[in-house]
Amino acid sequence: MAIEKNKPLLSAQVMFRDTRLKTLVSWYKAATKQLIITLNSATDFSRARRISTLKQIDKILQGLDKKTVGWVQKEVKSYYQEHGQDAIKVLKADGFPVNTVFGLVDDEAVEALSGEIMTYYREAYSGVKRAAMRMLNESARLQIQALLAEGKITGATRKAISDRIAGELRKGFVALVDRGGRQWSIEAYSNMLTRTMLVKTSNQGMMNRLLRNGYDLVRVSDHLGSCPLCNPWQGQVLSMSGVHPDYPSVDKAKGEGLFHPNCRHRLLPYHEKLLDTNFIFNVNKRRYIRL
Repeated sequence: MAIEKNKPLLSAQVMFRDTRLKTLVSWYKAATKQLIITLNSATDFSRARRISTLKQIDKILQGLDKKTVGWVQKEVKSYYQEHGQDAIKVLKADGFPVNTVFGLVDDEAVEALSGEIMTYYREAYSGVKRAAMRMLNESARLQIQALLAEGKITGATRKAISDRIAGELRKGFVALVDRGGRQWSIEAYSNMLTRTMLVKTSNQGMMNRLLRNGYDLVRVSDHLGSCPLCNPWQGQVLSMSGVHPDYPSVDKAKGEGLFHPNCRHRLLPYHEKLLDTNFIFNVNKRRYIRL
């Protein structure tokens, strides 16, 4: 099987649109500032005032959600289609038949991936609201405690409570705590989640395009600086169906740590016929070549 000259190159990593990512993260940084200002401006912690403050916080998060939905829908569709096209280009260049049409199944996959990302984002919004509610309730407790002890709320008491809130906020507005106990600010979580999910989107676009054309094998990209979880899988051939007699499944690799949060690895198209010939994936040229 001849290799064509000037074949389209296939990146071993997902190339992020950094400007677009920075725009998204900037929304979360701006929202964090608004949230901090809203909480720092609270001086009365009666039930009515706490409810009012939480409504302000909810309004900030609703605005953030609306912008994020539009961003996610556009980017997921783009990453899914572009990396699906990667599979088409590589297989065509190697002389393998491939269907180039994106159809209803692909639209449903994009919708499902977008929905999954927004589910994670909305869990983060809930985490922000819980953190805000906890701070307000704790401040109310301190206010009541001072009132019972002194018979009144002095300016010094109000300042002490406000300083306590400010001190907590200086540590970062915690949106989520992961299984390892790490605390994520909403802007840091946004950056990590989006990068992780766009890699997943790219891989899914690639796999769906291959599966639709009857191909089962993919190859894991490799790069310097890979973590211990991913090292065993670098350059390995995997089976998408999980029924290949000679190769482990993509799901097994995922279960053992591949594609963890912030993972840069991606899946590359691979054809079983290449196993019987002297082809390798050249990382520098980013394509399959004959030895």
